[in-house]
Amino acid sequence: MKKVLKKTAWSILELIPSIRTAKQERTLLPFNILIANFLFQRILRINASVPFSVHYTSVVQGADRLIIGKRVKLSFGVSNGCNIQAMNGITIGDGTIFASNVSIQSVNHDLVLRDALSAVGPITIGSNCWIGSNVVITAGCNIGNNVTIGAGSIVTKDLPDWCVAAGNPCRVLKLLDHLSIADYRRRHGILLPKMDSNEHEVPSS
Repeated sequence: MKKVLKKTAWSILELIPSIRTAKQERTLLPFNILIANFLFQRILRINASVPFSVHYTSVVQGADRLIIGKRVKLSFGVSNGCNIQAMNGITIGDGTIFASNVSIQSVNHDLVLRDALSAVGPITIGSNCWIGSNVVITAGCNIGNNVTIGAGSIVTKDLPDWCVAAGNPCRVLKLLDHLSIADYRRRHGILLPKMDSNEHEVPSS
């Protein structure tokens, strides 16, 4: 019993840095989700190797090969049902967010020998991307900055900066510029938050 209490106490102490980091990045998780994630991650030891909060229905493998930028942790904490397999390496840039049931797979299996795994290069996802629900990103893909990927897409090839992509297989639907972004915001009634005007330099038309 003493060992269990001691382990629980240490697990609670492990939670404090996560809360402090989340506050610094302005990505504080809802308290009920934070507690649920904590119970699964630090008590039941699911995703225990990941140093930040992961949603209790998601799975992250190869955490030591996973590199994430600023403001990415929130999606790991709140987006349910995700499967992140980073054994060959995954890098995600600053400000990228993803929805529920996203699958990012850095390793694939041989066509015949199922125990033989691919050695394809790592997956790289740029900064300020938005990955919709049920998207699958396969091994070796490089996704640029400011990319929006539509729900249900299967990404099998590289995607360039400043684009909207969707489909199975995923393909570029539109390259973004000032006019297309302004038109989208007008049609969808998007109100912009206050930000540094140089934070995202939109390409010229």
